[in-house]
This record gives sequence, C-alpha cells and structure tokens, in this order.
Amino acid sequence: MASPALGSLSAAPERSGVPDVAGAAVLGCCAGWVLLCAAGRDARPEGVLLAVLAVAAGYACGRIGGSLLPVATPAGAALAGLVSLLLSPVFPLPDPSATVPAGRAGAEAALAVLTAGAACC
Repeated sequence: MASPALGSLSAAPERSGVPDVAGAAVLGCCAGWVLLCAAGRDARPEGVLLAVLAVAAGYACGRIGGSLLPVATPAGAALAGLVSLLLSPVFPLPDPSATVPAGRAGAEAALAVLTAGAACC
C-alpha cells in the first residue's frame, strides 16, 4: 500500500460551515420575527433583540474559545506551573554548606522542566 505524500496530510479534517449558516439564519429569523411583530404597535422589542444578540455573542465566543483551546491549555498549564514554582516555600538553610533536600530539589526541577515543556507546546 502506497503512503500518501507529505503535502496531502492535514492536521484536521475540513469542517463544513452548514451549522454556522443555519444558526445565523435561525437567529436572523428570530430577530426579524420580533421586529415584524412589533411593527405598527406600541411594543418595545429591545429586550428580545438583546436576548438574540446575547445568544449570538455567546455562540461566537464559544467558537472563538473552541479554536483557541488547543493553544490556551498548554499556555495555562505553563503559567500555573510557573506560578506554583515561584510561590513554593523555601526551606530555611541552617548553614551555607547545607543543601536543599534531594527530594525537594528533584520536585522543583521536575516542575520547572514540565513548565518549560508546556510553554514550548
């Protein structure tokens, strides 16, 4: 079986925009219906229009957040590791020839390596 060329490999399958178009059409129809029902009356459709706008904004934020999630997760992990490393308590050393216990130094070194790895991702 022949393997595909490197140029034909893609990281993620291509998504169709049908759900996005359908969602925009439904929200547009909701806003249009509210305006149609309020036309020629003493109605105030601002509340319903703001609700439709809030739903659209929530959907857009969800889409943006979903596309940023693969980047934000390692960045958040790196930031959490750095904060944890910087805020870790320092053991008092009785004299200059004393060293940090081996377990503590190993744990802090491992946390520093994991933080750097998450930042590189």
